[in-house]
Amino acid sequence: MSTGVTSAVRSLGKRMAVAGLRAYKARMIDAYQNGEARKSYDIITGQRPERALSGPQRRQISDYAGDVLGSVRFAPWLEAYTAFRGEFLEGWLPDNYIERYLVPHSARRFQSLSVRSLANRILQTDLLPDIAYGVNGGLYDRNYEPIEPAALARHVFAESDTAFVKVEGSIRGYGVTRIEAGSFSPDQLPSDRDFVIQQAVRQHPAFDDLSPAAAATLRLTTVKQAGMKAEVRTGLLRLGIDGMEYVRAGKSVSVPVIDLQTGAMASYGMRTGFLTVDRHPDTGAEFGGRTVPSFAEAAAACTALHDRLPHIWYIGWDVGITDAGAVKLFEFNIGHASVRFSEAATGPCFLGLGWDRLHLRDLPDLPYEIV
Repeated sequence: MSTGVTSAVRSLGKRMAVAGLRAYKARMIDAYQNGEARKSYDIITGQRPERALSGPQRRQISDYAGDVLGSVRFAPWLEAYTAFRGEFLEGWLPDNYIERYLVPHSARRFQSLSVRSLANRILQTDLLPDIAYGVNGGLYDRNYEPIEPAALARHVFAESDTAFVKVEGSIRGYGVTRIEAGSFSPDQLPSDRDFVIQQAVRQHPAFDDLSPAAAATLRLTTVKQAGMKAEVRTGLLRLGIDGMEYVRAGKSVSVPVIDLQTGAMASYGMRTGFLTVDRHPDTGAEFGGRTVPSFAEAAAACTALHDRLPHIWYIGWDVGITDAGAVKLFEFNIGHASVRFSEAATGPCFLGLGWDRLHLRDLPDLPYEIV
């Protein structure tokens, strides 16, 4: 067989392997996501039976999913959004559509940019409360200068008796450990994972009755269009419950921000699966009539940082507001930054971007798909 033929056969084999891998991943994404969507629909309609969809509504949604988004596999989240909102709205992006199409097009080869121990180097911002890093078994300060293990405690607790260790690759608030000055030892740190150590943030007093044990986290989603300034498209305030020391996305209460100019909050929050509550389950504090302090400053900070990364279409930013009203950036996510709560509550959030046609475009090559 000639060299040219051999090369062509290998190229075809590679394309077939990549196509097979992508098809398998798509099935896995749809299976998980649609299971979550159906559970959410059941919770929504269990709480509000009058929101159960009629036959014509289901057909309308199924037709829209197939005709506009390219597959009826995207119908389950549209059904959940419709039940939550009380009407079907064109322009919604189902969470599995975002994961399957938006994330690959947006992040392309840059998903490693959101590695926690690289964030400070990439963003070059004082907003990160980073104190130290663990990288490849070594300890480093904020400027990536080496630290001896014996000096780490003195460095980490120089300004506060509390800090948090976040391991790389963890999601939804898991993989986070609280450390205390009086009981800390370097032996507590992960030995097989890179990590960042961040200073604890004393939250704004406006959040004290909403998230009494954990610092409230504001999730902002920004969008960057070609040649244009970044803009905020969604806002969600995540609140700790049950005495948790840090907010975990799957266990918190999420209160939508209904006005992206003022930071005004909705009168309700959502627990896992779209179960709505009008007050904090532990403190009884009501959500209505509140605004997120320093919201405009948080939005301006996140859009300014996104403008430094024009490579990425959309980014999820997790920020805290300190007791002095300052903005602190806990982390940013350029991968699957889920917006299912925001899409249902305040969406469609991404109108005018053409993202509902991404399934018609070739997916970009990603390094892990090279075979």
